[in-house]
Amino acid sequence: MDTIKERQAKVQQWFDDCDTRHPGVKTALFRAAFMLFDRQTADEQRTDSTRINNNVGFNSADAGYMSWVVKTYFGKPETMYNKTAIKLKFRLRKYSRQIAEIALDNERR
Repeated sequence: MDTIKERQAKVQQWFDDCDTRHPGVKTALFRAAFMLFDRQTADEQRTDSTRINNNVGFNSADAGYMSWVVKTYFGKPETMYNKTAIKLKFRLRKYSRQIAEIALDNERR
């Protein structure tokens, strides 16, 4: 099993290499955004904001946009515009450690 740093490096490399025009990539980007959205508090999810600076979920600069993406494309991520997918890819890369933590936690279950 990977260490957190090894998995984080793999996640970052995936973001660097992925082609956002591919529907499967759009789905994977959406899933990553959804996993982070799921870590937000119920109040943060409802208000599309971040109030607690705890390095969990979205930061305050990304919360509004990322929440909008999750709510807009829920159930239909493959319909995401390529411009949106590119922006999402760019923003999600900074959350690679959290995404790696979630992936490793899921593998341990």
